[in-house]
Amino acid sequence: MIKTKRPLGRPTKYNPKTTPQIVKDYAAKGMINREIAKRIGINVCTLYEWFNLYSDLANTIEEARRPVDEEIERSTFQRAKGYNYTEVTKERNSDGKMVITKKVKKHIPAEPSLNRFWLKNRKPDIWQERTEITGPKGGPIGIVFMPDKITPEEWLKDANSNTTEGTSVEPAAETDAGTEVSG
Repeated sequence: MIKTKRPLGRPTKYNPKTTPQIVKDYAAKGMINREIAKRIGINVCTLYEWFNLYSDLANTIEEARRPVDEEIERSTFQRAKGYNYTEVTKERNSDGKMVITKKVKKHIPAEPSLNRFWLKNRKPDIWQERTEITGPKGGPIGIVFMPDKITPEEWLKDANSNTTEGTSVEPAAETDAGTEVSG
């Protein structure tokens, strides 16, 4: 009797009949890949490998996430603009039936942090926060190349000879612990 060799390594947990539906259900609940992988008992890297090996799985999860993402986008957009709603209070009457006892119109104001987030992502050329680093008086940043075979004293002498009037480079002072503190 000839034995057939099984592939090397641990058998896969991927089942083409059940895994896509399980992953789809978790994705439709808004779970991220790490949470899905944990729920089905695999490492998130394995889930990504499955996406590469089984393109239908990757497509399934994207389709399942689309409605959830769209719902979040709509609610975030509404919250960013602010909105009005009517709060309805119900109580039981003497017959035991629920009846409306009060209606109050309320307003939820726009959320500034969501507006900032929206603008930074939709119009980054205008709204993106930038940090610009410049040299003295808004000039260019000077770059000093220090060769390996130069002593700190030689470097200071050379640096001071190349500085503009009224400025100088001073050596760092050493503390008792041996760490440098600029002077």
